[in-house]
Amino acid sequence: MTAAMPLAVCASDLVFRYYEQGKRNILDHAGLKIPQGKITVLTGSSGCGKSTLGLVLGGLLPENGGVLESGSVSLFGTPLESLSPARRAGLFGMMFQNPDLQYCMDTLRREMLFCLENLQIPPEEMDERVRRTAAFFHMEKLLDRKLQTLSGGEKQKGILACLYAMESRCLFLDEPFANLDPASAGEILESLQALRDQGRTVLVIDHRLDYWLDCADEFQILGEGGRVLAQGITRDNLAEYRPLFLQEGIFYPEEKTPDTGRRRGVSPAANDLRADADDSRCAAKASGTAADGSRCAVKASGMASHASERPSDSSGAAVSSLAVDIRALARPGSVKKRLFRKPALEDGELLLADTRVSFAPGTITAILGSSGSGKTTFFLALLKQCPFSGEIRVEGKSLAEYRPKDLYAKVGIVFQNPANQFITQQVEEEILTSIRIWNPGLSQEALKEKAEAMLDLYGLKRYRNYSPYMLSQGQQRRLAVLSVLAGQQRILLLDEPTYGQDYRSSQAMMSQIREKAEKEKLTVLFTTHDEALAGQWAQRRLYLRNRRFRTEEEVHGNH
Repeated sequence: MTAAMPLAVCASDLVFRYYEQGKRNILDHAGLKIPQGKITVLTGSSGCGKSTLGLVLGGLLPENGGVLESGSVSLFGTPLESLSPARRAGLFGMMFQNPDLQYCMDTLRREMLFCLENLQIPPEEMDERVRRTAAFFHMEKLLDRKLQTLSGGEKQKGILACLYAMESRCLFLDEPFANLDPASAGEILESLQALRDQGRTVLVIDHRLDYWLDCADEFQILGEGGRVLAQGITRDNLAEYRPLFLQEGIFYPEEKTPDTGRRRGVSPAANDLRADADDSRCAAKASGTAADGSRCAVKASGMASHASERPSDSSGAAVSSLAVDIRALARPGSVKKRLFRKPALEDGELLLADTRVSFAPGTITAILGSSGSGKTTFFLALLKQCPFSGEIRVEGKSLAEYRPKDLYAKVGIVFQNPANQFITQQVEEEILTSIRIWNPGLSQEALKEKAEAMLDLYGLKRYRNYSPYMLSQGQQRRLAVLSVLAGQQRILLLDEPTYGQDYRSSQAMMSQIREKAEKEKLTVLFTTHDEALAGQWAQRRLYLRNRRFRTEEEVHGNH
């Protein structure tokens, strides 16, 4: 990057904190320069201030909270403070890490129209922009679907479509591939490269750089306080910065072994999340509160388990010894025999059919599949939160026979959006609530001691008096997992447990989950789009394709 290159974003000496009397600055003399017409990717440890920096650049902070003690931001040469909200949106469009925080309407079409109305686009032009945008992203079939029926990945693509329709000159994307399968991510990358070719600027936050190696113009590494530790990184000189990646505990790309997909470089010995505590930063949400998700499994102590066996596999386990046994006989096209159907889908669209699968105690199973394939809905069906036909048995008993209270005492879940399951306004109280439920006889002193020990292990002790909603997305994910592990449930469902985590945090979390699963014979199912993660931590991988579970051998063949 040369000094003469025109800048889309220029920020200098930013000092920001969330509380007037706070002792810690989330951004501590941070600065950033982003060239126009390029794709720039920012990475750094979980909680270092990346998302907060983006919210300050977009003007959402301190306008909606916090204190900006010093610093300046300009967008395309214009001081941020002189821009109206509409003009700001035209220059700097934002995709949050959690797309649920951004939607205002109930369908994607209405959301796009709402965005365009706010920009005062002439009515006669709106419909054409929506049509053109939907075609560009191949989302015509999703335009009139209720948003609550879309997967997390589909919602992310929807927000990107809104930014495209608004014709924002710079697109800021916070973890854009967190809920996307590789194929969908590839489509988005092609779209972003096309936008760059049109002169748009793309600024990205991502923990994983693999997707970006062939298209990003520059990588920058952020450290504590949001300060730039290194810039001007490209695929050609990436190896020079490998020691810095390892030092900061962040993912270094292109380091996989061919047999398991395990990554080399950072030793799993760094599996104490306390190592991340000093790097963690409070990256509060720009707006919004937890969506209505009731805490489906009161907060349980579950642990990842895997071992999903088809009846044709000889697991050797008696049916009564299986943690979960599914024998569903639904057939495609059968109106009466539907399995798992999303609300509001038309014509009885199947989400899963011809299912014969079981999961044994003490096992960890990874469930992979494209965005919208039904992974999350499968979890909801296991909790009786989604209609189905056929039979599901939990610990030898039909799901239909369980009262909700009894079922949730056995099965716990961590939602794809962890904020949907927080039930208190304090980090420590979240853990205390879980411990109290399962340990009613413990004294208050013992409860507090146990809660603080768990928070310390996960690098969250210093935030024990914070609201869960003031944590970064990665920290929220850790808190949600921890609150479930504090209970005593025997079956745990983890929906994308490691998204928003750096390498160190991901390895530590999965290591502790596996240790507990093996020790306590818990059954853990986790969804992911990360083949390397699944290969490293799961005993068995199942792929949800064409409404059926496929084994690893069926998908990849024998190697």
